Amino acid sequence: MNRLIALAYELVTGTPYTTTRSAAAEFGPTPATRYPELANYTDAELYARPTADVLAEIRAQRAAAKRTKELTR
Repeated sequence: MNRLIALAYELVTGTPYTTTRSAAAEFGPTPATRYPELANYTDAELYARPTADVLAEIRAQRAAAKRTKELTR
């Protein structure tokens, strides 16, 4: 059955029939997508510190930026 689908798809579209899986679709966004601030840290810093500490620091920075933004409206 799968070969029939692949053959029909290739005949209609002219492109090969392939299936791929997306890690982002299955497991959600990557840490770098959720926390772009991670790019501000070196690899050595990220390995040396516990993940929870780094994320807490990022969340605190975001909260401070949000408070500052609300005060300057």
